[in-house]
Amino acid sequence: MASKAQRKPLPLKEQALFKELLTLYESRTLKRALKTADQILKKVPDHGETMCMKGLVLTHMNRKEEGLELVKKGLVYDMQSHICWHVLGIIKKADKNWDEALKAYTQAVRFDKENMNLLRDAAQLQVHLRLFESLKETRWQILKLRPNLRQNWVGYAVACHLNGDLEETKSVLKTYFSTLKNIPDYDVEHSEVLLYYLQVLEEMGEHSDALSQLDLYAKERSIVDRTAVAESRARLLTKLSRKEDAAHAWRTLIDQNPECHDYYRGFLVTQRVDLNALTDETRVTALLFFKEIIAQLPKAMAAQRLALKIAKGDEFRELIQPYLTNGLVKGIPSLFVDVRALYVDEDKRKIIEQIMETFRGKSEKGENISGPFDPTVHIWILYFLALHYSARPLSPDAPSRDLARSLELLEQAIKHTPTLPELFMGKARVLKRAGDPFGAARAMEEARALDGQDRFLNWKAAKYLMRAGDIDGAIRLLGLFTKKDAPSPGSDLEDMQCLAYMLEEGDAHARRGRLGLALRRYKSVQVTFDDVDNDQFDFHNYSLRRFAVNMYLSLLSFEKQLRSHPAYIAAALASSKIYVSLHDDASLAVSNPAGKLSESDKKAKKKAKKAAQKLQEENKKPVVTAAGKDEDIPEPPKDDDPEGKKLLTTPDPLGDAMKWLRPLEMLAKDRVDVWVAIYDVNIRRRKFAQALKALNSARKLDPQHPEVHVRVIDYHLGLFLSSEPPATPLSVLLTSSLETLIPPGLSLETFNNEYIQRQTSSAEARLAGARVAFMLETPLETVESLVFETLSPEVKVTIQTSSNALEFLTMVKSARFDEFRIQASRRFPLSNVFKTEDEQTLLRKTLRPESTVVNGESGCKETEVAVVECIS
Repeated sequence: MASKAQRKPLPLKEQALFKELLTLYESRTLKRALKTADQILKKVPDHGETMCMKGLVLTHMNRKEEGLELVKKGLVYDMQSHICWHVLGIIKKADKNWDEALKAYTQAVRFDKENMNLLRDAAQLQVHLRLFESLKETRWQILKLRPNLRQNWVGYAVACHLNGDLEETKSVLKTYFSTLKNIPDYDVEHSEVLLYYLQVLEEMGEHSDALSQLDLYAKERSIVDRTAVAESRARLLTKLSRKEDAAHAWRTLIDQNPECHDYYRGFLVTQRVDLNALTDETRVTALLFFKEIIAQLPKAMAAQRLALKIAKGDEFRELIQPYLTNGLVKGIPSLFVDVRALYVDEDKRKIIEQIMETFRGKSEKGENISGPFDPTVHIWILYFLALHYSARPLSPDAPSRDLARSLELLEQAIKHTPTLPELFMGKARVLKRAGDPFGAARAMEEARALDGQDRFLNWKAAKYLMRAGDIDGAIRLLGLFTKKDAPSPGSDLEDMQCLAYMLEEGDAHARRGRLGLALRRYKSVQVTFDDVDNDQFDFHNYSLRRFAVNMYLSLLSFEKQLRSHPAYIAAALASSKIYVSLHDDASLAVSNPAGKLSESDKKAKKKAKKAAQKLQEENKKPVVTAAGKDEDIPEPPKDDDPEGKKLLTTPDPLGDAMKWLRPLEMLAKDRVDVWVAIYDVNIRRRKFAQALKALNSARKLDPQHPEVHVRVIDYHLGLFLSSEPPATPLSVLLTSSLETLIPPGLSLETFNNEYIQRQTSSAEARLAGARVAFMLETPLETVESLVFETLSPEVKVTIQTSSNALEFLTMVKSARFDEFRIQASRRFPLSNVFKTEDEQTLLRKTLRPESTVVNGESGCKETEVAVVECIS
């Protein structure tokens, strides 16, 4: 083997062949490239660069493992070749192994410091990994090599900006502007850089200079985006405290776009009004302003909606009545969803209820609420009131009384107009809140049947079937709108990154105890966010090449907050809960029914297998492109864990849970449930300090939260009763911290009783007290009595809390399980989640007959089996 210090040059003939090899690879003529590489290696078998190029060609021909081994072997022969390291970097980058790719590119740059391709790719990897200091150095090297390219100046300025060197960013941009000559009119790229320069000045606090430069650029018409100019000017005038000029600038923007909330907030700031911190005086000022806007721009819905948010009493009544009237006359189905946010104020909720009841009385008498009498208005009034009563704040007798009233109103509306899908959707929503998943799924299916071509109704019907437990029926419905040649509807929806579907099916599997399949769906959510994160890679160079600097910086800010998305948080919490369960009871991974596939799962698996075999046969044939490139079609990635068994049998469930939760420590710091999940993982990993940090974070947000109360006791017991206590210095520190959680000298039993007494009307608090009592080995009779107190008339309880209480009684093996179930059924008469298994079986049978539906204009027929299973 040749030493890496003894690099032998190729003979002239082989040098020509090697150049041809590079050309063939770049043109993707892979088979000819492979033959050329073999021809060189036959003459010079120890040439490392040729070995690496052959390995790179093999990776593009679906022979990745063989190619990677050849690259590593070639690297051993020639470790000082930038080509060898570049090839390794290309392979690692294709695998999205960004850290290893950057290491390879760094080595390549060491041996070829002026290679622009290597430097650009290295800079792309550095910004992707947020290594801004290294990025700055690389961009400076690129600028020194090619100072005549504009994008290199902007790239270095952006690198300085990302590294926090605003002064240097300003200096670089000024130098860049001084080099420009003969700038064409309406140059969009130059306009973007000017806006970026103004943004830098604004961030530096040089508002006066920024404003003068902005006025100069606007006068010269150097900035093409006139809206951006107006917004920047209004913002800078506000920061310079030039109230009159700023107010005029914001009013001009409002006239141009009266639906932008930011413009209203900006104007009110000039009047010293903060909509998030109103006083009696500023409230009056803001209302006068909004009334003026409403009078001048009667179609400006944003002004009307903001006015409703800040108005109170008679002023609110004066504003809300025309707002509701307009929505009802126009027949806006989302009117209730729009105003529901106002229900946080009980007085506003009562005013809305009084107005709507007055409207209902008039419409029932045949009187109009605005203009000529329109019978359709009566339908929307009933629809609004039905949703209104079903969403009223919880009270001891409200759950059954108000939901029954909602259903009665909806039945009246359906009897009047049985062809309106929104009425059946509203009925399904009310039945869902009432705890009747069977009736909810049936009602949503009736809505879907009214318009078989509506994709939204199809999804809603499928979602309600999943929540009722009929995953097979839901997937059949979804299959009506997915690709017919896809292995299964689920795989097509995964390819389309449909987060709602992944979460709903994962939750449905989790409720049925199919933990493996649930984890697999949640894993799909994680993969989707990883893909979105990786998709930014190509934009690092593209954005600078197109001078879209401002949008590029917005993209980086968005990616930084990516995993604060509600879908990721929901999947993370659900997955961590399953992993914690697997740690507590390893038998779940063995006895879990993940392998018991449903009929649709079996059919989808069989179809996927046939599709994979067909694709494999087609891939054996080389494809000749129009340019004469003979290349193989890459095989699609194989799903080596379709049933989630590998996820279920992970050797480190707590480690996997922490991978989910770690991003949320910074991105979801304001959520108690996130900190509780982090605590649950860390306390089981015996990381008491990290568990204490999570517990304190949760207590800071809500010290009286039921789950926080349970974890305080759990932490105390875990610290003192642990079989593996922490080290002595840490133990002393952690023990002293207990005084901040539980007052010294107070027993755990007394602490629990005092907590229950403080939360007399909260069912969740009483259930938490029962859980703590069980942890403290209190007699079972006392624990059961605490659970039964959740159903007391004076206690506010939800169906979900009662279901949790029923699960708790099952866990403690209480003999009063049936007694609690019967009392819960009486408390929630419209619910069927507390029925016995036999009663639930009868409900399933009533939904089991097949029905044939013809899909409207398309004329396609489908056979559905409406089978739902009750959520237990």
